[in-house]
Amino acid sequence: MAVKRSITDVSKHTCHFEWRISDISSYLENFHNDLYPDKQQELRSATFTSGSAVGDKWCLRMAINYALFDDDDVLIQLEPVGEFDFGVKIKLTLFILDNEYLKKPIFDRNTVFDIRDEFNYAVLMSKNELLQNKNKLMFNDTLIIGAELTLFDITSSWLNDAMSFGPKCRRITDDYKDFLKKEQDTDTDVIIKVDDKIFKAHRAILMARCPDLFKLFPTRKDGSQVEGRITIPDMDPGTFYTILQFIHTDEVKDLDDNAENLLNAANKLKLKKLRQMCLQSLLKSLTCQSAPRLLKFAYDYNLSEILDFIANYIVSNADEVIDTPEYKTFTELNPSISYILFEKFITFKVDGSAFKNDTAS
Repeated sequence: MAVKRSITDVSKHTCHFEWRISDISSYLENFHNDLYPDKQQELRSATFTSGSAVGDKWCLRMAINYALFDDDDVLIQLEPVGEFDFGVKIKLTLFILDNEYLKKPIFDRNTVFDIRDEFNYAVLMSKNELLQNKNKLMFNDTLIIGAELTLFDITSSWLNDAMSFGPKCRRITDDYKDFLKKEQDTDTDVIIKVDDKIFKAHRAILMARCPDLFKLFPTRKDGSQVEGRITIPDMDPGTFYTILQFIHTDEVKDLDDNAENLLNAANKLKLKKLRQMCLQSLLKSLTCQSAPRLLKFAYDYNLSEILDFIANYIVSNADEVIDTPEYKTFTELNPSISYILFEKFITFKVDGSAFKNDTAS
C-alpha cells in the first residue's frame, strides 16, 4: 500500500514599525468639514514588511473627514501594499508612544487577513481626545504610531517515499552562527586583534556584511590585500565579538545591556542597522533617572536623532527629573549641555502654564 506523507512548516516573522507624524495638531485642527466638506484627508506612512516568504508589504493610513464616520473620528488603519497572498494569518498590535516613550495600546487582533474587509485592521480614535492630551500623546507636536506585526507563513508539501521525517530545516543564520564558532578554531584568511584578544574571520563575509571593517586591511595598488592582520584600538573585545555576531547573524543578544558600547562601535564601522537598533534600545531605557546620562551620551556623540527627544522628555517630566541625584550631578558637570535644557524650559509650555520657578533657575 502506498504511503503518502506531507510536511507543514510554520515560520513566524515579526517586525516593529514606528510612524512619526510631525505638526500633527495643525492636521487635526485645520482639516475639518467646515473647511473641506465631503473631502476626506489622508496620510500614509512609508512601506514596511515582516520579511516573510510571501513578500508582504504594508503601510499605516490615517484619515479624517471619513464619510462613514463622525467628524470627531480619526481612522488609523493597516493597509496592504501591492499583491501577495492575502490569506496569511497575522497578529497586529497598534499603539501610540507617549511623552515617556511608553506604549498606549489602541488595537490588538490575531486572525487571517481578509482584504475584502478593509476595516478589519482599523481603529477609530477621537480627534478631541488627542488634542486635549497633546502634551502626553503628541509630545512636541509629534504623534508616534507604532505597529507590531507578526505574520505566520504556513507552507505544506508532499514528501516522497525516499524521504523521512527529520529535524526541521536549518536557517542560513543558524549555519552562520556555527560558522562563527568554527572560525575561532580553524584556518581563516584574516586576523583581528582587539586589546589582547585575537579574532579570526573570512574576508568574503567582512566584505559583504561590513565593508568599512574590510577596508581596514591594507591593499596593494592593484586592490589586492597585502596582509590579513589588523589591530582595532579603543574597543572592548567583548563588544567586538558582539559585532562579529551581528555581522554573521544580523542579531544581537542582550542588546539593552550593551547598547551604548555597541552604538560607538556601530558608528565607527558604519553598521547602519545595528546603529538604529541601538538608538531604539536607548530610548526604551529612558527614565527620569537615566535621562541626564543619556542626554550627555547623545550630546557627546552627536546623536541628533535622539538628542532632542531626550531633552524634551526631561522638560516634560521636569518635576521628577530635577529631584534625582543624577540630574544634580549632571548640571554641575555639564553646564554647556544644561543650556539646551534651559532654552527648552523657557519656550516649553504645558496647557498654557509655566513650570515651577525653580525649574528654570
